[in-house]
Parts: sequence; C-alpha cells; structure tokens
Amino acid sequence: MLGYPAPDGPPSEQNSISSCSDGVKPCYGSSMLRLRYHPASPYARKVRIAAAELGLADRIELSATDTADPADPIRGQNPLGKIPTLLLDDGSAIYDSRVIVAYLDHLGGGGRLIPSDPARRFAALRLEALGDGICDAALLIR
Repeated sequence: MLGYPAPDGPPSEQNSISSCSDGVKPCYGSSMLRLRYHPASPYARKVRIAAAELGLADRIELSATDTADPADPIRGQNPLGKIPTLLLDDGSAIYDSRVIVAYLDHLGGGGRLIPSDPARRFAALRLEALGDGICDAALLIR
C-alpha cells in the first residue's frame, strides 16, 4: 500500500475514514474529484477504468480538456499541460496516469489494483509499464 497522507482539512470532513460508494471500502472524506481528460486518451481511459473497478467512478467529475487550446486552464493545473490530470478539492493536482491510479487505489482501500506483496506489486507495475509503452507506441503511429 502506498503511504499517502489523508487530504488536509477538518477531521470531520477529510481525515476521517468513511465508506466509499459501496459502504464497505474505506475512503478518506467524501469529496468529489475532477478528471481533466480527453475521450480519445488511452491514459485517461486507464484512469476511468481504475476508478470504475475501485467503485470510485461516482466520485469523479469528468472535464473535457483541449491541450491544443492555449486558453484551456490545464497548463495552470498541470505544469506539463498534459492529460489525464486529477484535481482534488483542495486545489492540488495529481498527474500522470500511473500516479493517479496509485492515488485511486489508495482511496479505494489500497492493495486492490497495486498489490502490497512485493512480488505481486512489481509484477503488476511491470504490466502497467508494458501497457503504457504499447499505448505510447500506438500514439506515435497515428
């Protein structure tokens, strides 16, 4: 399990462990998250699938992003100006699909997508790296 601290805020809202959408899985707080994405992005799709698998999809508002538009606020939310970017209710942002998936796994109770056991953990991370590499290659040939 990754050692993320609970989000900042009053204990009654942010630091207490509550149940997520199914009433069983522990989550910190119950705030909405906002995903800056594009429907054609395989990395945003990966994040959306992870959220669905963890039962967190109902906590994520989707916000379409045009990275080619200089007026799109994505550059102020992510210094790389890339998607996917997950915006937290405290104004901070998490970017890169690998980091977002790890954060969602943490919110979903930890160890569900990214196992805690070292052998299983690194096997899962290796598969994730392979999948991302295949997506990178596919994007280059479009």
